[in-house]
Amino acid sequence: MGTIMSELSESLSRCEVPSNSGALLSLYRDIPDPAGYVELGEIEGHTPYGPTPCKPFAPESRGFQTAILHNLADLAATPYPEDTPNSVASAIESDFLTGFVRREEKNHHHYLRWSEFGGKDGADEITFLRQDDYFNDIITRAERGYATPEELIQLMQNSTLHATNLASIAIPYGRRAQYVPEMRDVINDAIIEHGGILYDAEDTSYRNIELPARHADVRDTFTPHEGTNCVRTDVEILDLDVLLTTYLRDVGAYYSHDGTLCKVVERQAVAIRTDEASGFPQDLKELLKQPADSEDFMSAWNYVSEVYIQTNAEELFLIPLSVSVFTHRDEKASKLTVGMLSEYQLRQEAEQKARNVQLTNVATLLAKLQSR
Repeated sequence: MGTIMSELSESLSRCEVPSNSGALLSLYRDIPDPAGYVELGEIEGHTPYGPTPCKPFAPESRGFQTAILHNLADLAATPYPEDTPNSVASAIESDFLTGFVRREEKNHHHYLRWSEFGGKDGADEITFLRQDDYFNDIITRAERGYATPEELIQLMQNSTLHATNLASIAIPYGRRAQYVPEMRDVINDAIIEHGGILYDAEDTSYRNIELPARHADVRDTFTPHEGTNCVRTDVEILDLDVLLTTYLRDVGAYYSHDGTLCKVVERQAVAIRTDEASGFPQDLKELLKQPADSEDFMSAWNYVSEVYIQTNAEELFLIPLSVSVFTHRDEKASKLTVGMLSEYQLRQEAEQKARNVQLTNVATLLAKLQSR
């Protein structure tokens, strides 16, 4: 643990936010596609990073969504390198399938809330917008997953639709990551085209780094309990295979025509191998096997967040899974009373203060561990 302690102590002593270029973790690995794989989007005229349909379960979009799912499932089911432990490969394949469906359900929910359940003024708005041929076409394309980010931002600006997916790309093991820069350029151009601003990626730290889903071998302890056969009273992690987590990066913002601030946010998903062959520090792994509410676990996870995620580390045990971009209305933001950049800077300052406290807490916790 000595090397880890010294590295973190040096970083924390400066209390600096790690440089963040907005790059993907471990991007651009030269990984061969499975034999016979063909990029479906290029065949069907659909971009590899096309948005999730607003009506993904409708007959007119379900067929293509199913084709995309089956095509990309081959990539998620083909681990790289080939000696990737089965437990890791299984977790990544399962996460791909659940993530695909989860994005569909979430996007569909936001659209239904606006178009059918009314939301604020949704039911009347969509009827009104469809009377215009231009917006009728945009809505139809959005429902089927063919709308461009620029078209979707226009729809957001001219309605009270709360949120929608602008682009999404699965990159299991880093495959297809070559399309990510193009996707980001298209998103950035769409924001600027409609009067928005872009945040400086180098000054934007990741936020909402989720506590990881731990895929592990466990031993349960069951104890007899009055009125029941028995209850589980303890779970011991025998071996930790892989961690799955997601985190957000603010991309930019624009205003809707009613003056509401709309934000554009990128979500990245990553798997973190913890087996010894991957190169992951095994003393750190031991701490991550502790209960999720323990000081040992939290100090170790905060270390992973600061040293590997925030710095876009290129360690091979970090496996890119997906990148998606969504936009949402921020009803809490002051309408036009605080500029887009000013509002962002105020929030960044607040988040930085919170991170400084977290960094100090991490240093304190690790110092305790070091003294044991």
